[in-house]
Amino acid sequence: MVVKVLICGDSTAAGFVPAKNGAPSYTTTSTPSAIAESILNARQGCMTAQLENVAVGGSNFGQWLDGGMIGGIQIIPLSQRLAGTDAKVIVMQLGINDAFIAGITVETYMAQIERFRNAVLSSGKTPIFMTDNPISYSSTHNGILWSLMNGVRVKAGELGMQIVDCNDAIARHVDNWPQFMADSIHPDETLYRFMGSLLATALARHVI
Repeated sequence: MVVKVLICGDSTAAGFVPAKNGAPSYTTTSTPSAIAESILNARQGCMTAQLENVAVGGSNFGQWLDGGMIGGIQIIPLSQRLAGTDAKVIVMQLGINDAFIAGITVETYMAQIERFRNAVLSSGKTPIFMTDNPISYSSTHNGILWSLMNGVRVKAGELGMQIVDCNDAIARHVDNWPQFMADSIHPDETLYRFMGSLLATALARHVI
């Protein structure tokens, strides 16, 4: 049986790599979702996981919950998206853009996590939140992102919701991780592959 997984999120989930050293920006084919799908199917020796990536660069949690326009792309409300997909697992990867929202609070983010989890469960699907990579943009925004992601850990623990904690795993287990950033916000191919391996591990329990 093929288990379908829907990937929602921002430019990290989409696999955006910015321009660097004269090279143009591009969207990598080695997105975390593509890497995870490859690992899972290779492990089983057949197609057992199908990951559809609908991530939109620049998007934030509120837009994925309630709908919104970003860069000329319409993000439909989560309730409509859930009703229109036959995916069994819904992965949401966010954090960085939310850290740049003026006045964002951990309490607000934790409430959004709970809304996401409840909506997905109510649709008969499994919710997974995937934290964004750490950033080296500024001490202020780095700290806000860490606080939001820590709020995710706390709320997910309270709710019993599975998370893929890329933020913590990269910070703790990737030596000198800033060297693997394409800029101060976006990962390079190495970190995308690392996040893909984390996602594959998390999804393994859902793929039989």
